Amino acid sequence: MANISEIAAYCDRLLNCGAFHDVSLNGLQVAGGLSERFGAAVTASLDAIRSAEECGCKLLLVHHGIIWKGSQSPYAGPAKARLKALFDADITLLAYHLPLDAQRDFGNNASLLRAVGASGCDYLTPGDPASVGMRGVLEIPSKVSELAALLSAYLDCKARYTIDSTVSKIAVCSGSGSFMLEDPAFSDELLITGEMSEQAWHLAAEMRIPVIVLGHDPSEQLGIWNLAGKVEEQFSIERVPLFSDPEGEASEADCRGQGQGSFITLQ
Repeated sequence: MANISEIAAYCDRLLNCGAFHDVSLNGLQVAGGLSERFGAAVTASLDAIRSAEECGCKLLLVHHGIIWKGSQSPYAGPAKARLKALFDADITLLAYHLPLDAQRDFGNNASLLRAVGASGCDYLTPGDPASVGMRGVLEIPSKVSELAALLSAYLDCKARYTIDSTVSKIAVCSGSGSFMLEDPAFSDELLITGEMSEQAWHLAAEMRIPVIVLGHDPSEQLGIWNLAGKVEEQFSIERVPLFSDPEGEASEADCRGQGQGSFITLQ
């Protein structure tokens, strides 16, 4: 079996982590054990850590870790509980934030664009992964309501949208992407994102800007699941989905691997 250093180095190279200035500490955050199974989750929540332990996973691969650069908060309360749970169960934590959002082949934004059938995908600043968000084009224009229904079924979430126009150009930013609405060239695009503020929602609706909001967690499940698939294939250890939607109904996925069909690897 491979060791943790090999797995972390593989993910670091695959995601080109050194190219990003990120508030997250990307890569190894907590050193622990390794077993024949590993868990994949969007966030290193206490629930995800406990689920990993129950499933016999000694490695947890996540998008949102527990170490953020510049944070001055003490390890107390929930932060202490998460760290203690990792230590007590001897679980290794690997986290990948912006590099996973921006990965052009299987990252969060690329996967969402492919899920709706967009082509010609590139970054907000063409050719620049550091701009993170991506754009694509539909060969056949579609109604926003149809795309929202497609994504709801695909991600097992409850997508909502501002206006039901017909669109061909799409911009995507998983997680919190309402900042993209400030782009002056944005008026004829659909924005697909995870979450946006109440004020941004109303402004988009009043300005007749089509937006689909998936929920932060569902919008970032594909990237981490795809990365887990790469690790599974490279190192012959089994990936286990530990996903839930804290903004909606929990997705059914337990330590026996049931529910994995909801998370489709997009190549």
